[in-house]
Amino acid sequence: MFVNPNSLKILESCHKKDRSILFLCSDHVVIITVGKPLLEAGVPVSTIRKETKGKKMFSIKRMMSLGLMLSMLSTMLVFTTGVASAHTTSTALAATSCYNTTCDGKSPVSTGCDSSALTEWTATSADLGGGLRATAYLRFSATCQAAWAKVVFNKPLTYPHGGLAIIKRNDGKSYDCADAGGNGLVAVTQTSCYSAMVGDASGYSARASAQYYINETFQTVATTASY
Repeated sequence: MFVNPNSLKILESCHKKDRSILFLCSDHVVIITVGKPLLEAGVPVSTIRKETKGKKMFSIKRMMSLGLMLSMLSTMLVFTTGVASAHTTSTALAATSCYNTTCDGKSPVSTGCDSSALTEWTATSADLGGGLRATAYLRFSATCQAAWAKVVFNKPLTYPHGGLAIIKRNDGKSYDCADAGGNGLVAVTQTSCYSAMVGDASGYSARASAQYYINETFQTVATTASY
């Protein structure tokens, strides 16, 4: 015997235990126990039994209510067990590895300080030739209470020129792009670099400078205000 599934509305999929399928007919519920896998042309049936709609629909409602409760419980577990999505912001994700003077000479990127940084001041040079200009940026992280310098040229540098960014604190301590915490001087075909950091909490201030290598020497071409 075959039952065409297109003429019935399937309410539940095959149960793992008894491999039954529930169909809703016009005046009764038919439960079909499947003896073999479903076929496109129909369903091979070994047993068919009927139950009243009221009894079975009551069972269906109970199952739907249970499913809703389980869904709500799983949602609650996400919040209570600390399982976070990719968009969750947490202290661990924003953690940094230094603060104030412990940041001296360290990289703003590897310490995580750059993730919370703002540009406090900028200064742009005059024309360095052929429309080339350098802009010095004073970067500051409130989380790390540290500052560093960045220089950006508006064009890639050409041989034999180079560039540097220098951060200098009011006590005289300074670092540039070529120091261990920086990312290296601006070389030919490049446009920017950043320096290592200095601690810049209360009681300190720092300023950033941009330097351009010309006539076989680095010359300061722009300096920001202090912060």
